Amino acid sequence: MPRANRPYILTTILVLIVSMGFAQSDSQGSIRWYKDLERYIPKEDSPTFWIRLNFVIPQKSDGTGNFSADNPEHETQLRKSISLANDLWRDLKNPKNKLCYTGEDFVPSTYIQFYINAFIYIQDDYYWNAENGSGCPNDGNWYLNGLEKEIRENPAYDHAINIYLPNDSSDYKALILDRTLRSEPQSKPPCSELPTVKKLDRSSRICLSNAYNKFWFIRHIVPEEKAFNSELLTWEGGLVYWDYSGRGHSIGHELGHSMGLNHQNEYHRRNECEESIMNQRHGKPHNYLQPSEIGKMHANMRMSNIRDFLQEEVYVPTPIVIDKDETMDMDFKAYEDFLIKDGASLKVTENMSFPKEARIIIEPGGKLIIAHVMVSSRSKEENPPLILIQEKKSWFFTSKKKRKKGSIEFIGKGQILGSVEHQKVK
Repeated sequence: MPRANRPYILTTILVLIVSMGFAQSDSQGSIRWYKDLERYIPKEDSPTFWIRLNFVIPQKSDGTGNFSADNPEHETQLRKSISLANDLWRDLKNPKNKLCYTGEDFVPSTYIQFYINAFIYIQDDYYWNAENGSGCPNDGNWYLNGLEKEIRENPAYDHAINIYLPNDSSDYKALILDRTLRSEPQSKPPCSELPTVKKLDRSSRICLSNAYNKFWFIRHIVPEEKAFNSELLTWEGGLVYWDYSGRGHSIGHELGHSMGLNHQNEYHRRNECEESIMNQRHGKPHNYLQPSEIGKMHANMRMSNIRDFLQEEVYVPTPIVIDKDETMDMDFKAYEDFLIKDGASLKVTENMSFPKEARIIIEPGGKLIIAHVMVSSRSKEENPPLILIQEKKSWFFTSKKKRKKGSIEFIGKGQILGSVEHQKVK
């Protein structure tokens, strides 16, 4: 969606830092294995990752001035916006523009969808008025940080990306109260927060100011104005789609930022790929992402605060393979098995956790080293299966020292939460 450049200067810098982090090299000069985005590109049998969203709707202290729970049409239009964004993310199209991507591979879906957890209505004149602060959320001084703190203290609302819909008071007065404004209300550019790998308990916010004013303009003024509606379409005859589709494209784009994407990447400059979800211009398809961009988002769901917003646990059937000596020095939430191959080792120096179905499989000759941290299962069962150590079948008279098997080494306070199983293999 179109936006001014200034609010995104900081965002662009932060994205470049994140991108540089994903290209971080080890002492041998190769890309750190867990930052190789190819590992996370979903396959056809991948599950869908559902991310929780809250719509945060500040109203005036008397309950007016914004979308309302008392009007079913309001929540319907907001739900349709998310449905449209989900459609764009689920059904990607192969780009016609060759500037989008130089590769031949195509991933038909992001395998990421969004679920509305709650509509949160707040009556507060200060929070309601988008003119009281910047349209870009940030940790330090965003005018809605106090409201964010209140929301996160409520267990029913926590663990979700919060989409804030404050309203511009001047446009509201001129458009709805005084009826002196007959043109489309303008607003601060939509803005969102990038994920972080350092503050894993941090929230994620999107600000979409003036959404209600724009809805009201399309709902009540456009049907009567040939300047905006030359065919004089009715609300039911097409304007209803104009309202929720425009907002849906904006939200779909901003959620791309929430998941770690920028307007440009290694394949194209800003807005060069017209089909990209991250293109800022109106009237574009917004239905394509490069495989590496999809991999970036799935990597962030393992290593950044975004992982805290999943609606439910998932298990990915394709394992992550460790085929040489590697170190895991990022706090990592796995959704799949880890397979440590013969002759390879994995040294874990930050906490790792695994879903109920997943195992760390150590082939004969492979090794897992846990240094001062916890490797755990997220299963609610008591002492759930977590590690599977494989051992080569051998003659019964072969000494234990000569039997080839996987191994675990603990360093310092390294420990596991889960049980260890053993399996003989050919």
